[in-house]
Amino acid sequence: MKKSLGLFLIFVLFLVACGKKQEDALLASAKGVEIKATALEKIFSNLPEQDKSRLAANKFEMDNFVRNTAAQLASIDLIAINAEGTGLKDSKDFAERVRLGKQEILIRTFVSDKFMGKDEDVPEEVLKEEYEKIKASLTEEQLKDYPEFEAVKARIKQQIVNQKVQQEFQTFVSPLSAKVKVNDENLQKISDDFWNGKELDNEMVISEVEDNVIKVSDLLVSLGELSLSDVRAQVKKKEEAEQFFRRSAENLGINLQLEQIAKDEGFAKTDKFKEDTKDIDKIILVNLYLSKEIFSTINVSDEDVKTEYKRLKKNNKEIEPLDKIFDQVKIRVIAMVREQLVLEYLNAMKKEITIYEGAINDFIYQHVNEQVKAEIDSEKQSVEKSEEPKESEELKSESE
Repeated sequence: MKKSLGLFLIFVLFLVACGKKQEDALLASAKGVEIKATALEKIFSNLPEQDKSRLAANKFEMDNFVRNTAAQLASIDLIAINAEGTGLKDSKDFAERVRLGKQEILIRTFVSDKFMGKDEDVPEEVLKEEYEKIKASLTEEQLKDYPEFEAVKARIKQQIVNQKVQQEFQTFVSPLSAKVKVNDENLQKISDDFWNGKELDNEMVISEVEDNVIKVSDLLVSLGELSLSDVRAQVKKKEEAEQFFRRSAENLGINLQLEQIAKDEGFAKTDKFKEDTKDIDKIILVNLYLSKEIFSTINVSDEDVKTEYKRLKKNNKEIEPLDKIFDQVKIRVIAMVREQLVLEYLNAMKKEITIYEGAINDFIYQHVNEQVKAEIDSEKQSVEKSEEPKESEELKSESE
């Protein structure tokens, strides 16, 4: 369960505001922080259907989900309160991250509306052909448990549709890439300084799109999971450093154009965008605080990356060579380490949080399927019956 919900429960939780209605049941509280049922309702409704179905069919899983999520929401608000007094919110880094965070959400909203969620017809023979290709890529051990065609047909169809969507998106982006003016002279200077271990000039312009300029400082903020030292550990040749900075300069220019297109088409005014960005300040503040407090100790070695790559290769023989996807695998390893550290940090804060059992149980009952509800009712009746003789005995003893 942890793998499927994973980072969703850690970071997307920030996007959910606590309920404001008086009738909302109080699930958890801590130092003035209150987590209401509507907060969990929003999270639960946004889970993938397969996760919702699995939770609804298992009281134990649902119980863990509700308790842990309520505690994590409360912990996150506590972290935000602690971070308020650190001065992080007044930094230039914070302002830039908020700007890029809003840009990322706006682009995602635009791309989702324009390219995702399509339901296209895919011929049966094409699906079967892809099915055979997948089987041919598996080991004998994996083939033993691999489902029959009908069981995975829908998933294969979605993969094919996704590939087509990706191609359509690349076709859309291609003209935007041509509009990005890369500053070759500055990029060369930055690449040379980077390769020679010198400090980079954060104000140096690396590319332009119409009246907008993109600086080294923009690139550094956009790195996200990677730091400049991580990049330095990955590039093995000077040419690779040049490619990295050029690719970054182009991508940042494309993003500026996608952001403007999304604004021109009114996506920044939609209720969805406003809902997704209303807690962006808290998201960034908490992430900066966590980076300062716990992520600064992360040290992922090349051996860690190789180990993860070997694990991935066992399940996918057609995976690209490690030297081509080293940075993607490293980001994956860093994300796994970050997730574990955050979970440990949040768990340590649980002692400060009060969980309201009655409200938790009510929420669980409302979201499990009918079979599990019947099991809960049966358990409740059994408990009530087992307590009846005990109560009668106590009354008898009192009368004597």
